[in-house]
Amino acid sequence: MILDPNKPDPFVQSGPEPSIASQDELGYCKQQSSITFGNSTRYYIFVLSLYCLAVIFANSLALNFTIICMTNEKNVSSLSASSAATNESKVIEIVEIIDHHLIASNISTNEAEEPPEYSYTSKEQGWLFSAVAVGSFIGAIPLPFLTSFFGTRIIFTIYGTLSGLSMLLTPTAASVGYAALFLMRVFQGIAVASLLPTSGSIVHEWAAVAESGFAVAFLSCHQQLGQIFTMPIAGLFCETSFGWQGIYYLLGLMTLSGFGMFFIFFRDTARHHVNVSHDELERITYDKDCDDYSSEHRKPPYLKIFTDKSIIGVWIASIGGHTGFQLFSQYGPTYLNKVLEMDIQKTGFTAALPFIGALAVKLISGPLSDHLTIISQKKRCILFASISQFLMAFCIFALGWMPIKTELFAKFAYTIAIMASSLNVVGVVKSAQLQSRQHAHVTMTVIAFINSAIVLLLPIFVSTLSPNNSADEWPKIFFIIAILVTLTTIVFNVTCETDPRPWTHQSNSNTNNSHDRERQKN
Repeated sequence: MILDPNKPDPFVQSGPEPSIASQDELGYCKQQSSITFGNSTRYYIFVLSLYCLAVIFANSLALNFTIICMTNEKNVSSLSASSAATNESKVIEIVEIIDHHLIASNISTNEAEEPPEYSYTSKEQGWLFSAVAVGSFIGAIPLPFLTSFFGTRIIFTIYGTLSGLSMLLTPTAASVGYAALFLMRVFQGIAVASLLPTSGSIVHEWAAVAESGFAVAFLSCHQQLGQIFTMPIAGLFCETSFGWQGIYYLLGLMTLSGFGMFFIFFRDTARHHVNVSHDELERITYDKDCDDYSSEHRKPPYLKIFTDKSIIGVWIASIGGHTGFQLFSQYGPTYLNKVLEMDIQKTGFTAALPFIGALAVKLISGPLSDHLTIISQKKRCILFASISQFLMAFCIFALGWMPIKTELFAKFAYTIAIMASSLNVVGVVKSAQLQSRQHAHVTMTVIAFINSAIVLLLPIFVSTLSPNNSADEWPKIFFIIAILVTLTTIVFNVTCETDPRPWTHQSNSNTNNSHDRERQKN
């Protein structure tokens, strides 16, 4: 749609005239196609990117479901003990609860007496699940440097291809031995490390500032979509002649084909895409400084980023936010069933429902944060972060205190806490995106590090304070984490910024300009 010059541009905010990067300054693609998708190429980019993000996340979850088919019932029941070692344990717990009766009913008596196809101890299973977090650590270390030098298109494709190939090789690796299977899980974790940084880069390069909330929330839906897709498909394959191996071949092919399309269609910036019209480019670059696109700024100023108080505030807030979320992700089903003695079928439904609700919250909160223009961008981020984290902290505290010791109250607090945590994507995450601009991938990589560390350390914390999973032990855990979430959110509110930080405008003479010019040819 071409804007009417006699009417105000809906993307234009009131106030002083912002700097607009001209098309010459941006190096706009000279070979423009006549196909512009109705000036909406960026939305096709968002959908394709979401697909690729979701399949990588789904790949990391597949083993949590197929382990039920790979092992016998005895080994499956032992998962609840090992599930405390990983962020995917919630999925194992949920599948065990929901599908336990299906497994028993679909295995004949003769089959049930046969030895399991694969037999792993609880410790081995725990390490298979933790391998994703280990791989995420490994994959995140070089990611900022690789992305800064080669660009998002190449690096994300490499990480995605690694994930797809590891999925295709997983059935073979399982038959070879435990070490080979563990290695495939590490490869899948390496790819997971790229999810947050890639999302940050795509939002900066392809989303208008006025729709950044929508873009951040939309791309973050890959977590919920990965879970929603993998659970029923994995269960279906387990009950067919294809066996559990089928889900790996399917996801592997989906991943490789998706990243093939991504590499063909995606470009690191909108200004280099042949299908982006002049009108759409103006929308995307409005209120963005041309310094954001200068080749002289390709190398991130790491020292300035790591010493910026507002960025440090984002990372501190991420510690509290991810700890609270992982508490429910890893231990929610266990707490509801073991501590509150909730019926296992009700536990499965209660544990799964909030994550579906979280998807809806993200899809609503993204556009809402963009259109709530009666308050400043900074106040919007503080508002949504406060609602998200303070509400989650309150629910965590309430579960520890349990003033109303009923099953209904526990369900309500559990559901609200998880749905509230998803609102933080337009709070802390959006703030990090807006102030980091072209260096968002660096900020997001550190957040990915934080999440991986929490995944590995939280089980130690919980097992220390609650070795018996008793009702008397869990309140201490809830109270400590509720205080942590509250304090880290206060730090964020005090240090929050949304305007581009000074280091997003300052040049760095060490950048390889010739390499950037070579990238622009593509």
